[in-house]
Amino acid sequence: MSKMHACKEALAAVSAHMSWTLYYALLNRCFHEMTTHTNKRELMLQLIGLILNNFHFSKDGYTQEATDSSTCIEKTVFPKLMSSDYDSVNVYSYVVAVRILKLLPKEIMDPYLDSIVPKISGFLRSKDEKIRDKARNALAACLKALGLEYLQLVFKKICARFKPGSQVRELRYNVYSILSKCLSTPTGGKLDHCLGDLLAVVKTDILGDVDEQKEERKFASKKKKETITCKSLETLKLIAENVTFRSHVLKLLSPISAQLESPLTTKLKSILEEMLKYIAAGIEANLSVDHGDLFCFIYDRLDGGINNRSGLGDEVSSPSSKKKRKSRDLQNTTGAKSCPQLITLFGLNLLHNRLKKLNINNTNEELVSKLETQVKP
Repeated sequence: MSKMHACKEALAAVSAHMSWTLYYALLNRCFHEMTTHTNKRELMLQLIGLILNNFHFSKDGYTQEATDSSTCIEKTVFPKLMSSDYDSVNVYSYVVAVRILKLLPKEIMDPYLDSIVPKISGFLRSKDEKIRDKARNALAACLKALGLEYLQLVFKKICARFKPGSQVRELRYNVYSILSKCLSTPTGGKLDHCLGDLLAVVKTDILGDVDEQKEERKFASKKKKETITCKSLETLKLIAENVTFRSHVLKLLSPISAQLESPLTTKLKSILEEMLKYIAAGIEANLSVDHGDLFCFIYDRLDGGINNRSGLGDEVSSPSSKKKRKSRDLQNTTGAKSCPQLITLFGLNLLHNRLKKLNINNTNEELVSKLETQVKP
């Protein structure tokens, strides 16, 4: 740890034990230094952020100071931060602003967020890769401060910055980057409220039409890491890890189920298999998965496949002479009746992986009884 960082941490730690008068004076001193010494702006912003992390006047025992501090933050501290002449690329100032807003009532905070989040999102379109990285880090930091219940707001503001088609890959990279920073460990259920929006981005990227993919490849030639790095499958795994299994697993599978209603090309079948593999990995790490719910889900998948046994074989269509000039992927198609095969294998893999992790013996009566209910005589 550098001396400068140690000093910042020490000052912030001391602020956690200050009265409101001293705490407020320290914040004002930081703003003064930031205004009069432009070379200290970033340093002072970092210090302000650390001091705000130690805001303690909303706790019991600070009744009067809680009222005074809330008024000062809304009327003085926040306006000072937003009116200062910042360097336009210093996105960290907005993170500090969000931390300040977090100290205010929701009805005061939310309108300000509607203007701050789009400003940060705008930096995602910068030509400078370092600025784009800072913007992603800033949005992730804002979500950590606000909580993932604000993910849908952030997600919609980001989506508004990217056009459909050529910019889908940039969008999906940003979504993955921010989610991975906020969900370093599975939480279970945190993404329920925006599952549909997230799946729409993943589906468009992985299963987009040919024209969109051609346009994306053209833009990928610019060698931006956002366009040449595919992260949608990893995003799908993150989603599967962080939705409530019992109530949302079927919706999680809906992009694949929709594809299985029609004949599949060999290429599309391979893509769906990859999607199912990543979903299965996410389900394995999902903290909301109950053994009973999982076994019932697996049973339904296997039962559906077995009852459609006659349709498990691949049906190869006979392409016309014109289609023979098309790619091999478009020649070999799998009939719709063979659809249960993919889901059946998905269910078997889930069962196999779960059983490997369990210590099953006759003394585990609850688990044995759950398994027995899935076996028909």
